[in-house]
Amino acid sequence: MVSARVKIPAGEVTVVSLHLHWPWPYRQQAQMADVLPALEALKAPVFIGGDFNTVAWSNITARIQAATDTQAIGGLRFTKSLFSEIVQLPIDHVLAPINWPASATSGPRLGSDHNSVIAQFALN
Repeated sequence: MVSARVKIPAGEVTVVSLHLHWPWPYRQQAQMADVLPALEALKAPVFIGGDFNTVAWSNITARIQAATDTQAIGGLRFTKSLFSEIVQLPIDHVLAPINWPASATSGPRLGSDHNSVIAQFALN
């Protein structure tokens, strides 16, 4: 996780890039014990983008949203393919402050094994 406080025309926002481990049998639950206090300490409003390695409706994503007063930008975007592209997973997300106007679409892979997520935000 890395974060920065950024000045925009409407004021200041905190921008976070987050990459979580895969869930079981990997360390995602243990990693959350370190990540959640850091997220809770961030100054609002917060925007988070990254590879959560879990779906938007998971307990992990819900805990991140609660810690940062954010919500996942709506829509189902498959960003990770497994087994020769047979299985498609929506595991990369962008979270924005609750009720902040935002939209997102899937983009190209840009050198990664995941599709990018392209988000647009209105100045609130």
